[in-house]
Amino acid sequence: MEYLLGGYYLVKPMKRANYLDKEIMPEEILSASNCICDNYPDIGVCWDKSESKKQEYMKQLNLSQDSFTSMEQWVEQEFDSKKLGFPHVFMSVQSAREFYHRYLNHITGIKLIGIGLPPEIIENLKEDFGAEGFFYGVEYNISQNKILEMNGNTLGYEILGYEYGAFHSYICNSLFEYYNKNISFSLNENGFIRTLDEAYRLSQYTNDEIKGTEPVLWLPWIVIEYLLN
Repeated sequence: MEYLLGGYYLVKPMKRANYLDKEIMPEEILSASNCICDNYPDIGVCWDKSESKKQEYMKQLNLSQDSFTSMEQWVEQEFDSKKLGFPHVFMSVQSAREFYHRYLNHITGIKLIGIGLPPEIIENLKEDFGAEGFFYGVEYNISQNKILEMNGNTLGYEILGYEYGAFHSYICNSLFEYYNKNISFSLNENGFIRTLDEAYRLSQYTNDEIKGTEPVLWLPWIVIEYLLN
């Protein structure tokens, strides 16, 4: 089965927060949502005019001034050539790997993932796209009908809500509590929803039944992990 590409991401998993149910959630959380996990690079900081923010980010990445300047130039070049999209979306596995080996290979724990949607539900998502389709990486990938590479390890599915180039997750909204209470719900050994059918039912339930979440469309995204080398 083919999935339309949302994007490829360099992500650092987080330890399970205290508010997350340890009976449901794994000790280490991997998510496409930057509400939960750090995503690299933060293009917004690279473009920011604040030198203090740049210096803080440079320290966070443990880069020298020369390396950070090189990174900013790389980001600008790749964005202009539509190989990188705002706010932290790679258009190919190759581009993500190149960035990692240039600027992040001294940081432990980073993972490379890709996300995609079944073609038959893409039109629902497109209704939420703005006029800046070539600015936000997810919207550009979807508008170009790019296909998600499947030659990695399929981790499972995550319920994500798209908004302005990035995602909310069912995890950061604690929607798993509703799922666990009202639907038979458990995660696989990777910490993701097992099947597309189950993820689709959960996304429908989220959109139709759960109140008080962000006003976004919740959809079942497949998550693939790729080797960094």
